[in-house]
Amino acid sequence: MTTHDYLELIIINIIIYLQVYHPIMANVSNKVIEVSVGLLIASLLLPTALFTMANATFTGVDPTVKIVVQVLLPILAVLGIAMYFWRESD
Repeated sequence: MTTHDYLELIIINIIIYLQVYHPIMANVSNKVIEVSVGLLIASLLLPTALFTMANATFTGVDPTVKIVVQVLLPILAVLGIAMYFWRESD
């Protein structure tokens, strides 16, 4: 086993300990797990998505579709992220 494997086991044991022996910390550790899984999925998907979008060509595509993909899609993504955090702060 590598050092990384040992660290993973230690972290997993700490999370299990907190959930079993400290019920107050169970909610916090569940949030940590949710965020960790989300970051793992994002780290797997984002590089592929960014590479694909960067190498995409718009030859033969209607100009309206090109505007939607290049202008409106990033604006809508930023608005969606902002609204998510805005709702969380209320």
